[in-house]
Amino acid sequence: MRWVVRAAAVVTFAGVVFLLGAATATLRGWGDSTARLELRNSSGKPIRLVEITLGTCGERKYTIVEREPPVTDPLWFSLPLCGEGGYTLRVTHADGSAVSSQGGYVQRGNHIIETVEVSGVKTSYGKFRY
Repeated sequence: MRWVVRAAAVVTFAGVVFLLGAATATLRGWGDSTARLELRNSSGKPIRLVEITLGTCGERKYTIVEREPPVTDPLWFSLPLCGEGGYTLRVTHADGSAVSSQGGYVQRGNHIIETVEVSGVKTSYGKFRY
């Protein structure tokens, strides 16, 4: 009878440890196949259109925002990746002027901050927040 109680305790303990590990992995985003791109507008001009060209598992082009009235707040995008890749960003303002990034490397879990300025786009990398 004692071995039944011990076996049940071991199985229960193993189950609890498994569930805690699964919850930790979910909360931390482990296994997530995306990167986050934050677009900040410091140009003083509203953004009308955002185009992202993503090179991972082939090249894909996304036209992300085309709104009326134009966007002035920060924008967040989730980029689907096959491990790693490259991207370019083109931003068109409400007045028709456009600026582009030089392109960059991206991998799963990255938090990329693109700051739109009058003369171009400045790239920096932030800490990924889970």
